[in-house]
Amino acid sequence: MDIDLKRLQHSLKNAEPEESVSHDDVNPYLFSLVQRLLAGENVTYGEIDFSQFEADDLRVVSYFCQMRDSFADRLRGLVREIGNAQALSCKARSFC
Repeated sequence: MDIDLKRLQHSLKNAEPEESVSHDDVNPYLFSLVQRLLAGENVTYGEIDFSQFEADDLRVVSYFCQMRDSFADRLRGLVREIGNAQALSCKARSFC
């Protein structure tokens, strides 16, 4: 597969923005727990202060993690496609 870099640049520039969730939208206490878990740390139930978040905060942190994972998967796919492709050379000289 060949990649037309001009077309890729144009497509990326004109891409529609997608809905995203910032870590700023996530309860900071839950976010710190998620970061610890992702770093491979053990978090026991006894360590969790359940008064620091509401049930709805769990939905938000879950959605944040799903969106982040989905974005990472799509980015890996794009990197894989670009890595397996050959760039098309310019048809005309582009330097002086």
